[in-house]
Amino acid sequence: MPVAIVIGGNPLLPVAGAAPYGLQASEYDLLGGLCQEPVEVARCETSDLVVPADAEIVLEGTMPIDPRGYRVEGPFAEFTGYYTSEPTPRPVARIRCITHRRRPIYQGTLRAKPVDEGHVMDSLTASCFGWEVLEMLGIPGILDVYSPPCAALTDVRVRIKKMYQGHAKQVANALWAARPSHFKNVIVVDEDIDIHDADQLEWAFAYRVDAKDDGVVVFPGTPGMGLDPSTDPRWRDYAVFGRARWNRLLIDATKEWRWGPREEWGGDRYPPVAEMSQEARELIDRRWSEYGL
Repeated sequence: MPVAIVIGGNPLLPVAGAAPYGLQASEYDLLGGLCQEPVEVARCETSDLVVPADAEIVLEGTMPIDPRGYRVEGPFAEFTGYYTSEPTPRPVARIRCITHRRRPIYQGTLRAKPVDEGHVMDSLTASCFGWEVLEMLGIPGILDVYSPPCAALTDVRVRIKKMYQGHAKQVANALWAARPSHFKNVIVVDEDIDIHDADQLEWAFAYRVDAKDDGVVVFPGTPGMGLDPSTDPRWRDYAVFGRARWNRLLIDATKEWRWGPREEWGGDRYPPVAEMSQEARELIDRRWSEYGL
């Protein structure tokens, strides 16, 4: 099989290449969309494959598919922050030609304990993918989706305008069905919570979650990601099981609806929030120096 290995070039190329879409999606199309212009490509010297014209280095060759020629490699540092991959026989590329720019830059990325540049890239693609999935499946009320860099691809936070009972569970089920190796842990919050603010998330978790009454839901025995070191190593062999095994978690940190609206709460289903007015905040800011603090 002819192969072309591209090193360096447009910094958005790894973002497009790592985007969690299936084989039907063209990474060049994704890159063109991100850049808002077509991707200029060049044909390889030894095959009909095309590569980005601004690549720093291109390695051309062939990759035999005969397992007798495989070599063992790994374990590698992974985005999980651990060396969780197993030493595995892999096909070996036979390089026939190397082309490069004048004074090429060998460009790479560090895969280590979060947060590195790869985690930021993973966060961007996973967040966009999760939001797109929810919209494509017609889940209403989606206001924000964020897979944080420290746990990108594995954890995801969703802010919704809650519209009916079970709304948070529907969100989690949609995300879990999207890709077997994404979104192990899902937390869903109301529209007044900023999912990019750790303090607000902790506040919602502390006072809007009742673990006994299905505020915390575990969905066991689902297909998952073998690179997760918290999973049972006995179930990680893809050759035997097809996929690893995940026990997925939903934290429903939305306001409880089962109590119904109450008159003393202004017709709301939850007690009113005690909060300083914006006018008072602005007054304090203006007079802060006068207070001698």
